[in-house]
Amino acid sequence: MTPSLYLRSLVRRFGRERRGNILIITALMSTVLVYSVGVAVDYMRAVHMRTALQGAADSAALAGASAFTDAGLQTTAQNIATNYFNNAVLPAHTGTVTPTAVGSVITTAGVTSAYQMTVTATATMPMTFMAFIQSSMPITATATATDFIVTTTVNFGSWTSSAYDQNCIYYFSVPSDKVTPEFDLSGLGTNSTCPTTVGFANTDSSNSNSDKNFHFLFTNKDSGTPANAQFSMAAGQHIGFAFVNQVNGTVRSSGYTQNGYGAAAYTWHVFYSTESPPNDNMYGQAYDASLYNQGHGESTSGMAGGFCNATLEVQKVNSDGTVPAVNTNCTDWTTSPYSAFLQHASPSCTELNGSSYNFAWNDMGGGGDDFDYNDGVYNYSCSSTTTAPDTVVLTN
Repeated sequence: MTPSLYLRSLVRRFGRERRGNILIITALMSTVLVYSVGVAVDYMRAVHMRTALQGAADSAALAGASAFTDAGLQTTAQNIATNYFNNAVLPAHTGTVTPTAVGSVITTAGVTSAYQMTVTATATMPMTFMAFIQSSMPITATATATDFIVTTTVNFGSWTSSAYDQNCIYYFSVPSDKVTPEFDLSGLGTNSTCPTTVGFANTDSSNSNSDKNFHFLFTNKDSGTPANAQFSMAAGQHIGFAFVNQVNGTVRSSGYTQNGYGAAAYTWHVFYSTESPPNDNMYGQAYDASLYNQGHGESTSGMAGGFCNATLEVQKVNSDGTVPAVNTNCTDWTTSPYSAFLQHASPSCTELNGSSYNFAWNDMGGGGDDFDYNDGVYNYSCSSTTTAPDTVVLTN
């Protein structure tokens, strides 16, 4: 056989040969399979990054919207949202993820109906198996949270006041820095009645942007039966109550020259629900149980601070409308149950979460403090609708 014929015969045999093809096919398919797995890994990493980025944006938007309770707080709320996002822990990425937080005031028929915060952020995630196609992938997340304006109600249906003192209730919006504004008593004298006009706040420089006026609700002096009060505020806005007290302001008895803590008749005092306790610094250490005992027979030796009186007890109203009994003992306010009574003393509607809370004040008045917590009693609640829920919610 000539060389040319042999070569042609060898080529024909090679073309007819089928043994070993599986190895070639396997090699080719393995390459495709490995690449597919790599693409799936990159995709799952991208999904993980997208989920983490969206979670951070959601939380930041909610934090910003919760602080966005007034048009004047837009910049503050945007900064809160930005800082909240920057503290989030994200998966591995390249470069810096810089969020953008934008607050908006929503109006309906020319009236403010909500405050909104939108947070947008883009992260760049490096590719591994897909790097020969593109070295990195941009991933963007956007979240919008809304703080709706809702109607709140102070229900005086449970109001009782057996006090010899004049007692008045005011509400105020708690400033973003949580510093309690000061009620101005300078214009109130012996024969004064609690002022019913808006105002009476000493505004300090640190609160100049967010101090709110004290709004009158009710007084037990010459007011008859109290009417329920309703007002509007952002769901995330915390509300505070000021309980203004004048010693001997109702009965004006000549025999009632001072209360049990040494406060002279006709002097004025203010307790704030935003303070712990609300009578903080009111009578110095005079309300320390170790120095003052009402004669109830309570032992004060085991009380860490010895503080008898928290002035205010706040409790959740039961589903049937009843209120748990107040604690009338002289008890250390820094421990249970008093510590629990003050947890919701300056709540937001979001915090109340659809529940109504009962506020029961004790004015520390009379010849001796009876710790009865019935010198000013009312319920506080917030309304909720499908279009304006009483909580800050994600709306996008």
